[in-house]
Amino acid sequence: MSKIGTRIFIPSSFTGGSRYMMQNYLDAMSLCKWFGYPDFFITITCNPKWPEVERFLKDTTIRPEDRPDILCRIFKMKLDSLTKDLKEGNLLGRVNSGICLYCRIPKTRSSSCTHMCIHASRQQDTIS
Repeated sequence: MSKIGTRIFIPSSFTGGSRYMMQNYLDAMSLCKWFGYPDFFITITCNPKWPEVERFLKDTTIRPEDRPDILCRIFKMKLDSLTKDLKEGNLLGRVNSGICLYCRIPKTRSSSCTHMCIHASRQQDTIS
């Protein structure tokens, strides 16, 4: 009975919490203060009709919206692949810094999205 009415603070390490979102926002603003405005702002949204999802669920009667674990795993794999390509593959030039701001759209269980702020290098690579 003594625990009734006591406050519990959710730490910033809890993904999706208000402290987590505030910490990501402050990180993004500090990067903007140091590097300037981002050169690219990329938004990635989960799509239940991706071929990987349909291939995984083709022999079942389960809808993709009923398996958010599958959607989240495939979304995370695609996000990691894009992040690796941006950092190592020089798709948009050399990247000085980048931050991912995760969010979850509450309308449907399957809609996850990520916002990425990318700061590209100002130096041009010369080909000799």
